[in-house]
Amino acid sequence: MSVLDLCPKILGMSTPRLVIDTNVLLDLFVFEDPRVAALHDNITSKRCLVFFCSEMLDEFRDVLGRAQFSLSKEDQNNILRYWQNLGTLASIEHSAPVRCSDPDDQIFINLAFQIRPATLYSKDLALIDLRNNLRDLKIELLTY
Repeated sequence: MSVLDLCPKILGMSTPRLVIDTNVLLDLFVFEDPRVAALHDNITSKRCLVFFCSEMLDEFRDVLGRAQFSLSKEDQNNILRYWQNLGTLASIEHSAPVRCSDPDDQIFINLAFQIRPATLYSKDLALIDLRNNLRDLKIELLTY
């Protein structure tokens, strides 16, 4: 059983609500990391509801355009379109009471707070350090 399969039991939800940070998105769509294969299957089969905001899309677009990934503009656009079709665009209306030491990661916390109970999928140490504080807000942080 994958960690993702535990989400409904952990959070008491029938369908987990996910927020996925940019590094995990890269592992899903650029590197096709086998550690996130189950996550990919759960997202594409709609066993999870995935949410993102416009700021997260902007960040992902910026990262995909970096030279180190050697992605053509067409590949970048295809990845972005694919990602957008898998999830739901949401607006952040409230800031979470938990603050991240990395201001760029605050949007992930804020969106998870907005849709909670939620699961935040990340391998970012600044977010992982907040795991217990997030759990108190009904946000489960998962990593690999």
